[in-house]
Amino acid sequence: MISSIDARNGDVFNINVVDEYQAAINLQGKLQVKEIGKPSLDGAGILQVSITGTDKEKIQAILANISENYLMYNKKRYALEAEHSLAFLKVEIPLVKKRLILSENKLEQYRENHGSVDLNVESKLGLDSLANVENQLNELVYQESSIATKYTKKHPIYIALIKKRQILLAEKARLNKKIDKFPTIQREILRLSRVVKSDSQIYEQLKQKEQELSVVKRTTIGTATVLDSAHSLTQPIKPKKAIIVIMFTFLGFILSTVIVLLRYMTITGIISTREVNELGFEIYGNIPYSKNQAQLVKDENNKLLTISYDDDIAIEALRLLRANIYFLQKKMEANIVMLCSPDVGSGKSFITTNLATLFAKSKKKVLVIDADMKSGAIAELFSINTRVGLSNYLKGEATLDEIINSSKLVDNLDVICCGDLVDNSSELLMTSKLESLTTKVSSDYDIVIIDTPASLAMSDSVLISEYCKLRLVVGYFSKTSTKEIMTLKKIFLKNDIDITGFIINGIDKKSSVNCEFSHYTK
Repeated sequence: MISSIDARNGDVFNINVVDEYQAAINLQGKLQVKEIGKPSLDGAGILQVSITGTDKEKIQAILANISENYLMYNKKRYALEAEHSLAFLKVEIPLVKKRLILSENKLEQYRENHGSVDLNVESKLGLDSLANVENQLNELVYQESSIATKYTKKHPIYIALIKKRQILLAEKARLNKKIDKFPTIQREILRLSRVVKSDSQIYEQLKQKEQELSVVKRTTIGTATVLDSAHSLTQPIKPKKAIIVIMFTFLGFILSTVIVLLRYMTITGIISTREVNELGFEIYGNIPYSKNQAQLVKDENNKLLTISYDDDIAIEALRLLRANIYFLQKKMEANIVMLCSPDVGSGKSFITTNLATLFAKSKKKVLVIDADMKSGAIAELFSINTRVGLSNYLKGEATLDEIINSSKLVDNLDVICCGDLVDNSSELLMTSKLESLTTKVSSDYDIVIIDTPASLAMSDSVLISEYCKLRLVVGYFSKTSTKEIMTLKKIFLKNDIDITGFIINGIDKKSSVNCEFSHYTK
């Protein structure tokens, strides 16, 4: 029922009708009822009722309504119980009265037959005590009938009642044993007097109960009352903002630590210069990961990073590598540089093309040779369309002048493409033509950079290394494992070939924060 509404013209309200049974279930989920204080023998206690919610006024109204309904049904139930009890008493009281008259007649008749007998003080005390015990036992019967409807026999209140009845029964047995020691006439008079007194007390109790129930029925007085009206707390009990902030801060710290540890544990490749140095290699270049290069690859743009983004952080690292190679040339009196790697995906072609471009920009005459005759792609990076290249020269199908192509993108830079793709590249490299080629280009160019295929998959790099004094291994950060590097080193050592140095490519800034590469990525 909507009793009132506060709205403006045009306001729209969505009214959801909830099933009455479902509404009761929803309320029970929020309602909390608990007994406070120590319960008494008859089970009477204090109940505390509470509801948690966001609307103070609504909660107070619900609690007030629950209290009113509880009192109303309690009064109705109590009045109904009083009515049933009165019906029982109207039948039971005449029977008890009849039994009382009969017991009084028996006592009077026994006195007439045996004369008047005066009971001494001890007898009267015994009689009163026994009557009192029986009276308490009768009261326990009423209490047990009420408690049995609420509790099981294992409940503490029920257990206390049973113990009390056992104590009274033991006392009754003791008094009966004491009375059995009296003279026969006196004992019989005590027995009859006890029956009369017991029946008289039962009759009086029933009459008193009848009067009480009559009052209850007429006045509808229940057994429950409201001690305190419904009210809401001034401060919200939840959410506890301070606790939530502290908890989620701590949780965030733990979660971030776990993520970092898991990420560190899943890295299988090199993540430290120390790992490379321990393998016996000197590092000549640390090339950080370039987002610009990744975007060029994604956009299928074949432009070189050196041309498109000359100020990229990776290009700055390549300039340092260029300087290192420049001094190596002078030291070793060699100008042919071979780049190899344990496996594919280390970025040799990226380093080869951009390093060659940087040398060309420094007014050096540069030649790039794509020696990967199975999947070479350097020609495309320099916008060279011809497919005639190294494989054609080694097979005797083309001359050296025919396979050398000038780059249209960079001045002072020539390229020898891989040529037609072949399966027998190792056999071609073992001919004398490779030696004559390296001898000729070494004298014609300031620097020659040879890009070779993966060394663990093919033997081409080992064959080419015979004609190159500068041999550099390229490994990709967190991808190329130390096991692969060590295997490559063993392959070269078996052929008495020394590796000049190592280049680490693709250093990720996020992954290198706690590593020795962090200063290369800033």
